[in-house]
Amino acid sequence: MYFFLSIFSFLEYCFICTVIPKLLLIFLLGRQNISFAACFIQDFFFIFLGAAGFLLIAVMSLDQYMAICKPLHYSAIMNLKICFFLVTDCFALGFTLITSLIVKVSQLSFCGSHAISHFFCDLGPLTHLSCSDTRSIEMLAFVLTLCILLTYLIISIFAYSNNCATSISQGATKSFLHLLISPYCSLSDVWQLCLYICKTKANKQARFQQGGCPCEHSHDSVAEPHNLQP
Repeated sequence: MYFFLSIFSFLEYCFICTVIPKLLLIFLLGRQNISFAACFIQDFFFIFLGAAGFLLIAVMSLDQYMAICKPLHYSAIMNLKICFFLVTDCFALGFTLITSLIVKVSQLSFCGSHAISHFFCDLGPLTHLSCSDTRSIEMLAFVLTLCILLTYLIISIFAYSNNCATSISQGATKSFLHLLISPYCSLSDVWQLCLYICKTKANKQARFQQGGCPCEHSHDSVAEPHNLQP
């Protein structure tokens, strides 16, 4: 379990570093220009690490399921080789799914304004700059997002439900049950955030900028157009 936690901590650090360094440059230097290459690289790592993070959380829930429901077989099944294999699969699957999406976005034609109405190169604001038909890309992004989130949801609910049932049947203490219930709270928070994002993405770009996301309000001063350079 600590192996997965260490990998997840490193992944979260890398995820934050995809946005924060450029954001600090905007704060310190006031330079809001970014090249096309840097923009797509930032977009790729932001989405790739986010997708890998969801898959890794699902693997961590399975790891907890094995530890609680099958404790006698845990060390034999969840050995270091299997752990490395599961982590590699999470990153490989996320890389494969997201690469196809970013490649299709990079093939779009960008004309007119090169100002991104966001404080980093997110996929939605980036595709809004294209003068090409983006319906196929939006559908692909929706399908990929749905597959990743449903995989995460199904595995997490299966694991945590079995964990709670096993613990209750074995007369677990109240403090231990609180420890098992806490993942459901985080699961609920994640899905509320995902539903909010899906709702705002469905609106027009102008409404998207007026949404209630705390990160947008906290960065109103840097949410001015982000200029793309060839």
